[in-house]
This record gives sequence, C-alpha cells and structure tokens, in this order.
Amino acid sequence: MIKILMLGLLLFLLPLTAGAHELPPGNATVEAEFISDWLTQRPQKGMTVAPDGLSKIYAYSSGVSTRAAARNDHGQVLLLTAAARPNDAFYTDGTMSYLGNYADRFWRPLNDLHRQEASDERLRFIKGEAGFRTPSAALRLFQGKIYEEWFERGDLFKILPGQYELDRYLNFSGHAVPRAAEGRSNTPVGELGFIAGPEVVWGSNDSYYLRYNLTRKAVTYALIYKDEKPPFSNEEHRKAAEASLSTNLYGKMGLKLGAIYQPYRIDKPFVRAEKSVPGQGSFGSNYHLTNDVTTRGDAWGAALRTIYYPKPFLDQFELNYTYLGPVAGNKQEVNAGLSKLITAFLTSGISYTRRKPIHGPVPFLYQGTQDNPGALVSVPRGPEDPFWVDWDNREAHLFSWTFTQDPTPNSWLFRWNPDILESYNVNDKEDSRWAFSL
Repeated sequence: MIKILMLGLLLFLLPLTAGAHELPPGNATVEAEFISDWLTQRPQKGMTVAPDGLSKIYAYSSGVSTRAAARNDHGQVLLLTAAARPNDAFYTDGTMSYLGNYADRFWRPLNDLHRQEASDERLRFIKGEAGFRTPSAALRLFQGKIYEEWFERGDLFKILPGQYELDRYLNFSGHAVPRAAEGRSNTPVGELGFIAGPEVVWGSNDSYYLRYNLTRKAVTYALIYKDEKPPFSNEEHRKAAEASLSTNLYGKMGLKLGAIYQPYRIDKPFVRAEKSVPGQGSFGSNYHLTNDVTTRGDAWGAALRTIYYPKPFLDQFELNYTYLGPVAGNKQEVNAGLSKLITAFLTSGISYTRRKPIHGPVPFLYQGTQDNPGALVSVPRGPEDPFWVDWDNREAHLFSWTFTQDPTPNSWLFRWNPDILESYNVNDKEDSRWAFSL
C-alpha cells in the first residue's frame, strides 16, 4: 500500500505485502526495495553549516551578503526483506539495509543511515521476528516491529503503551525498537498474555507486562500487571496493577469500568504550585508554593467508558472519564465523540477532549529581578520528582472532525482510533484500492 500523508490527508492505493505469518504454509519470499535520492542544498545568506559528528553546527553572521555554494549529494540504499512460513504454525522474517552512498542532509542530520555511513557499516539489520501461532497459543521474538496494544483486552489505562513511530526510534537510538518477546495462551480458565524484553518501550530498561482475560456470558474481566524500569532510572521499578470489566447491554450500550493502583515514589516530597493574584504569590510571584508529600491515596485511578448506539440518528456516541492520582498519571480527562455513516462509504466523526492535571506544572522562579537574579525559589519538575506534567496530561482542549471514504467498509481503514490520521494507525488488511481520510 502506498501511503501519502500531507495536511492530514491519507491516500491509499495498493495493498501491502502480507506479513510472514500470513504467507501460505510452505512458502518463502525475498523482496528488495531500492531507494535513490538526489539532494541539492544551499544555506541562506550569512548561514554556515559545519559537521559535528552525526549532527551539524549552524551559525549565522549578520551583514553577510554572500551565500555558500550549493551542495549536491546522491545516496542509495537497498532494503532486503526475507520471509518464510515453513508450516501452519512457524514463521520468520527479517529486513536488512545495504548502504551505497549517504546523501548528507542539512536538516535532520541525526538518522540511522548517517550512523551507518559514520561507522562504515554497509550492511545493517533493521527489523525482524520469529515465532509460531496456533488458535490456542502464540509466541514470538521481535525487534523493530509493532505489537498489539491491550486496550481492547481491558487495558483502559494503557499500562502497555503502543510503540508505533519505529523509524523515529531507530533514527534517534541507533537500534530497532521495541525489542521483546510476546506470547499468549488460551486455557480453560481464561487467556494469559505477556510481553517482556530489554526495551519494550523506547528508552526503557528491562520490563515485563502480564495480562489475564476471562469471559463469562456477556462480561469480560481483565487483570493487567506491569513491572518496568523507566528510562530515567536504572535502579527503580515502576509497578502497577489494573482490573477492569466490559460488557454490552442488549446490543445498545457498551460499558467498561476499570481501576488502577501504581504505588510509585510514595512518601516523596513535591511542590504544589497554585496560581494566585498577580504579585501576591510566594516571593511576590503569581504562584502560591507549598510543600507536600505523596501518599498511597495518590496511586489510585479509575476509568469509565460508555458507548451508545442510538441508531438511526447516530451510529455511535462515546462518553469517557478518566481519573489518575498524581503518581498514577496525574490527570482528569473527559472525552466525548460521535460518528455517523453519511453514505454507504462515507463516515464522519467528531471528538472533543477536556484534560487537566491534578497538580499543574511548577514554574521557574527566583528571587530578585531579571537584571539582578537571586536564589532559585522553584524549578520545573524533573526525573527525580514523583510525577510530572507532560504531553499526556497537560491541560488541553482537543477537538477533531474527520471524514473517511472507504469503498470496502468491511475491512476497516484504521487499526484503532479513527481520529488519528497517522500511518501507524492504518490497517494493513484494508482491501480497497482507493480510500482516504481527512
């Protein structure tokens, strides 16, 4: 499938090659992709670009009326992918890159091809997996491959975060991520699943995740546990346990309930920062600062997910609420969304999210003035603090409105959330030769 992403538009033309586990038994394939690029780059007047290892040093001199000469580069890389499925259960595949010449880039110089060129490593392993799969059990070892999230299996808090930006991880870290083993087994008393490895999540250390699912009549129960070493600490373990249930009421309403407990850095001091009347806060600032300590009550969280099917007016309406205590995630979030099938092949969806941290960010404050600064009063939270405010829990109002044209709606265009127009969210089993979403 050829994918073009521009201004929120996804265009799909041709089907993707099947994965190794989807090959007919007793078959093997070898595929090659040759990429050649020609680059012409020229800095603006007064700009200079100099190499600095894998990076670049950019400098600007005012008053310079001349420009450096244009630089022309030609690069080539050959991607080789081999896949085999000797029988019904076993499969394996792997991708190697062979670098001819590297076309040096003034923008985004830190990339894996540049790393290959600098180390004179012409042949490099990029990604691969090996495993077996049967109706009752599966096991695979993989590197640089996407794994299935557990949200549809009861992970309402995404204890196991998805890893989709594989090229980004490779370019920055210099090796394929994730690196892990994944397995599942169906038993008479439910399904067991696990993921474990040295880097399940980009930047993390040795971690493992466990899952148990049980379905009884119309209710599905889930127990999920994690033990991870976060990227900012080699000694600490961040552990969490989650329990959830999901059901469908008479085919008209889906309901999911969940609770999480993550006792991370309990009894640790932290600073509260609350906005005050300008100039009347701590040390004459706009914030009132107080010291506090995390407790086990801060480790709890809860989630409610509801899905209604109010046809014929709407095809689906969702209303969700999440609360995560400070050390469990530090946020409250409400989300509402609806979708409607306008024609047989055209669907529209609207989504709105309101999110706010339990404890907001801490400002950078110091005594004195800007011209004559004194001692520090407060600094933003860092890796040594028990919790933070980042992109996942910052205060935000998020709104999206999408239109999706799919001539073959029986094969979903997206893997997961239809509001996320990213290549990783595209269903590689989409069998339409032309579909789009904007």
